Amino acid sequence: MKTLFAFLLLALPAAAQVPTQYSVEATLKEDRDEKTGRPVFVCSGTTNLPDGSLLSTHLYYGEVFPGRDLRYGAVKVQAGTFSVSLPVFLQRTLSGTYVAHVLFNPYLQQRVVRTTMGDQVREYQVSATLRVGDGKAVREDRKRVHLDLARKIDALWNVGQELRSLVARDPSRDAWKQEVEKWRETVRKTVEACHDVAEYKALAIADISGEAVEDLSQGLHQLIDAAGAHLGDRDNAEYPATMARLFRILDIIRHDCRRRLGLAFANAVERKRLLDTAREGILMTGGLYSWLRKDPKATTVVFRARLEEFQKEYARQVELLLDGIPRKHHELVRGLQERARTLFEIVEKAPGAKVDPTQNIRAAVDAYLEYDEPLEARLKD
Repeated sequence: MKTLFAFLLLALPAAAQVPTQYSVEATLKEDRDEKTGRPVFVCSGTTNLPDGSLLSTHLYYGEVFPGRDLRYGAVKVQAGTFSVSLPVFLQRTLSGTYVAHVLFNPYLQQRVVRTTMGDQVREYQVSATLRVGDGKAVREDRKRVHLDLARKIDALWNVGQELRSLVARDPSRDAWKQEVEKWRETVRKTVEACHDVAEYKALAIADISGEAVEDLSQGLHQLIDAAGAHLGDRDNAEYPATMARLFRILDIIRHDCRRRLGLAFANAVERKRLLDTAREGILMTGGLYSWLRKDPKATTVVFRARLEEFQKEYARQVELLLDGIPRKHHELVRGLQERARTLFEIVEKAPGAKVDPTQNIRAAVDAYLEYDEPLEARLKD
């Protein structure tokens, strides 16, 4: 098992009265809980911080991103050492890179610790990294997790299809009640199974999971209620239109969930579509000033409204792209954002410019296109 470690040393300033230098060294490894058999991460290390010092440990997947830690653990230093167990996954560890961020927060320490440290009471932190599996394992695990969520979404959607089939047979009240109880239990279990899943959180698809099943389950409950009401009023003229609308909503929700999962799964087709759409917005932005000068109906107010619309749409496309590619490619996309931002700033100031900004606008568009042209190939895994 490969374990990497990081080391941090903070030396005293020349004016400090206490001669001691404090340091923290940490390692992160993968282990298994003897009682439960669950995989766990163990962050341990050594330090010359005073005994009783409280260390906070946050475990991240991929990179340190405050607020998106997979697990938190607090541990006190004893005899110059510390060790904290961080259980995350139920059965198997998701392949990828894990980072344990260990922090000594001076504001959380007991008075005796602060007194012992004197002038050196300050923040100390260190990170330890562990890589589980190779690149192939990471891709396979990502695919497995995405397919698992896709199956759960489809399971809910299939409840709607079963409902559609039963309604077409015009069932009796007893037959309807029996199926409804089964459907509601299926919906309940599926929704519960999609919450607080560590794999979803690690791969940043927890929001897709939560929103998908909640929206689908709400749509299903509306369908069940509408169809159940029809059994007692078979001549209700509004029923067909109501049911058609609800089934359409269900289809839209499911399609949107699968599309968003496709983006998160980072397929090449969606990447190209997003890059192309963003590029079109840049070209339209580049032509805004020419339109303002040539079209007698154009006004500065409308000009700025269109520019704001292009900026928002561009930001949305790039956000979707960032959600759909590995983090290692994010810097490439941020380079695209910087060039787009430069263009937006030039165009925004164009109406009030003392010198014709057309040449600068064209140069900014060209800079974007030159950077954008090879990007599609570079984003491939």
